[in-house]
Amino acid sequence: MHPRRLLRNLFLAGTLVLPAEALAERVVLSPLIPVRGVNADQVRDLYGLFTAELEFNPSVDELIELSPRPPALTAACLDSSRCLRTLVSDAGGDTMVTGTVEGLGPDYILDLLYFSVAEGRTVRRKTWTVPQDAGAMVDRITPILVELFTGTSPQQARADSTMAGVDFGEEDDFAFAPAAPVAAAPPPEPAVREVNRPIAPPPQPPPPRQPPPAQDDLFSVGDVSFGPEDITFGDEPVTYPAEQPPPPPRYDPYDDPLEDEPVRDPYYDDRRDLDAPDDRRTARTPPSSSTRSSTRKASPEGYEYKRAYLTVRGGMSRYGLFTFGNVGAEIMVRAVSGLTLGAGIQVNIVRRQIDTAGTVATNFIFPANVGLLYRFKDGRFQPYAGADVLFAQLLRQQTETGPRSYFTFGARVRGGFDYYITPNFGINLDIGLGFLSGEQWPLVDVRQPQIGFYPQGTAGLVFAF
Repeated sequence: MHPRRLLRNLFLAGTLVLPAEALAERVVLSPLIPVRGVNADQVRDLYGLFTAELEFNPSVDELIELSPRPPALTAACLDSSRCLRTLVSDAGGDTMVTGTVEGLGPDYILDLLYFSVAEGRTVRRKTWTVPQDAGAMVDRITPILVELFTGTSPQQARADSTMAGVDFGEEDDFAFAPAAPVAAAPPPEPAVREVNRPIAPPPQPPPPRQPPPAQDDLFSVGDVSFGPEDITFGDEPVTYPAEQPPPPPRYDPYDDPLEDEPVRDPYYDDRRDLDAPDDRRTARTPPSSSTRSSTRKASPEGYEYKRAYLTVRGGMSRYGLFTFGNVGAEIMVRAVSGLTLGAGIQVNIVRRQIDTAGTVATNFIFPANVGLLYRFKDGRFQPYAGADVLFAQLLRQQTETGPRSYFTFGARVRGGFDYYITPNFGINLDIGLGFLSGEQWPLVDVRQPQIGFYPQGTAGLVFAF
């Protein structure tokens, strides 16, 4: 039997012995947790193999992929029903398949669990040993998932199904015990008559059968002859029944002759080459006959933390009587996790009245900031909070000893978010509240305080690298 037909029979047998309320609906799948002896490439290859197998599983209505693996999913989390329930609920699933993988010589040790939100516990957790060889491992993954979902190995499911009257033989993929064959009656001979030839009279009925002879006359040596004629016993010839033609083959709606042809199947053949790049999400498409949804509800890949962020923004700020319009740019570099270090510069523009005659002038200051920001999570939506210090040249005057510069200093707390339209481009909103201080503010305008609040709100574009 073709290997794919055998796998399909195993899945169908698994669904026969599995109660309806235990069928998986929306299954959450995450990369396995490496214990030791396994590198990142091997974990990625195993994850791609599990993804392809679950998409073929008829008991999975929707597959939700958690890739990359969430930081909260650790070996300790596998023993906590509360931790697993939180991960599955946040991803929008009903059940979850995850576990650990360990390298042991030429084999993998797979410790897998099947968690259900409805039951609020780990329904099943088992350990399997599979070879690291790609071809051998493909043949092992399907029976492992059947046993993980149903609790029954494929061999036991096959035996139970056969006892219940289901036969998975070579001649029929899915058929109940066959009835006894009935010989088909030969078709009647059509009446053929040559032209100008009389129709032959119907055959005469055979003569009536003679009663059997007496007991003493049943057998005698002289009545047996071994010549070219038929063997006879007494006066009555012994004839053998005519050989009946074989019955016509039965129609099997499940037997597709094209399945035995060596046609290349990208779902089956591609996953044998585990060293090839994992391009299944872009190169493969689900079968057109499938009615299952393959929507990914987890965060799309590519929106994780980046090494650097460049933000260009504009907005308004206020200090004392001055309302500034400002534009600027800021560069942030990630240090560890979501913590970033950054610096920026702005141009603050103010239109103010400089005398009682109503003369209006335009003035500029160039505040610079240096500080820290922490991004709370990665993904399309990345909120952050932080603090920084500010300084700017306020005045430059000519004195008896030469030109002299006066500065204003301050600090602020700030928060906001980045929302990414693509993995490297998005929009930014930033709000800050701080203070500025400078003894020379009254020289700019006598109504300005030497220290005061400095609120600011800006919006702009962010570029991530």
